[in-house]
Amino acid sequence: MKKAIVVALIGLIGTVTAAAIGYDTGKSNQIEAIQSQIANVTGNENNVIINDVNDFVTRYNELVKSNEDLEAKNTQYFSDYQKVTNEKEQLESMFNDSPSVKTQDMGLYINGENININKSNSFAMVNGTEYFSKEILEKVIDKNKELIVQDDNVFIGRVVSDSTKLFSQRIVDSNNYEVVENATDSYGNPHSNVARLNNETKVIYSLNENYSLLRFKLAIDEKSYGDRKCMVSISIDGNPIKSFSNLDKVSTKELEIDSMGINNCSILEISCTGDRQVYPLIYDAVVYN
Repeated sequence: MKKAIVVALIGLIGTVTAAAIGYDTGKSNQIEAIQSQIANVTGNENNVIINDVNDFVTRYNELVKSNEDLEAKNTQYFSDYQKVTNEKEQLESMFNDSPSVKTQDMGLYINGENININKSNSFAMVNGTEYFSKEILEKVIDKNKELIVQDDNVFIGRVVSDSTKLFSQRIVDSNNYEVVENATDSYGNPHSNVARLNNETKVIYSLNENYSLLRFKLAIDEKSYGDRKCMVSISIDGNPIKSFSNLDKVSTKELEIDSMGINNCSILEISCTGDRQVYPLIYDAVVYN
């Protein structure tokens, strides 16, 4: 069978030139040239392919580069797969932890009367707990009371404030009243932010019904005369609720008044009566709930 031979040689011209010198020498050189450039010979009964070694090296380098690119892409694909897998697991976890929510359009009747409200999704059940729309609650509560959502609380009626310093509240009226930065009581204890009273003191604070309790401390100023006595009185909305009598420099040690009920009053009045030159001190005064 006739054989077809395909030869690819970069140094072919050099080989032909060497053959012209002489049969033996040319043949020898031709064989050496061919052998120097052959990297691989493959074939069958019909075809034989002889590859140039430079072409082989080039192709080999291309294969190496291609393999490196594939490895890099494979690494990136694996990283992307891991990322997607993690995100999938997170989503599944979030879904599993999601509350069970069911909404329903619900109307409102009060004492048999159909009340006009927005029924759309006015009722919800979340993990078995029932919730009604704000509009339903506003219709149910007293018309004279307002429903207010503030911070993390729902207020029906007045908004109750957190604790605050009494001396920071607005003064409606006062007489012979001052708040000093520092004062020392008759037992030598220093105090700061102190209300210093005398026998003609009267002060009225506006609390706007925001606070239900009062606490403060009471002592006598070291500058008072030893034989003088006085009385301090607390009133809310014009009604006396507590008096501290026979206060003097010698016998009166620090008094601590805690949780005095002031019934969410509008105004709080503090007054002092008695002898001259005896000075009660009020400090650490706080209104709260």
